[in-house]
Amino acid sequence: EALVTIPSYDPSSNTITFCMLTYDDINHESGHFYMDEVAEDIGIGDWPNYDEIGTDEYEMKRLIAEGTARYFEREMDGKCPYMDLQIFAGLQEIKSLDAYSFYNLGYNVVYPILHGRVRRGVEYLLRNPPTPENAADLKAYQEKAIQELK
Repeated sequence: EALVTIPSYDPSSNTITFCMLTYDDINHESGHFYMDEVAEDIGIGDWPNYDEIGTDEYEMKRLIAEGTARYFEREMDGKCPYMDLQIFAGLQEIKSLDAYSFYNLGYNVVYPILHGRVRRGVEYLLRNPPTPENAADLKAYQEKAIQELK
């Protein structure tokens, strides 16, 4: 019986692991790699920090990490244009999303922050990740980021 694994990036060893390789996988995992490299370059260290797994703060950082990876994936293949953010009741509702919806939400949060300024946008996201309190109004977080990057 075959064991199927999800492609993943390990920041502690700077390795990407793939199973059934596709161009989307390469682009997506390259986004994780890029975000980790920028984090290390600006002194934050490995991104994400797996010591935080299980915390609400980690979930919000995971949201932007997966959103950034999805941004790289979509910028390379031209799929799924940006859509305006929907309203969530808070972090618990976001945490209840299936993986596909979670990644797409992350993409919709980071797209206008990254578009046209990827490096600066990634630096901003790394230094100012959304907090659990931002979960109920991700649009406000996004608008603040865009304003501060102008």
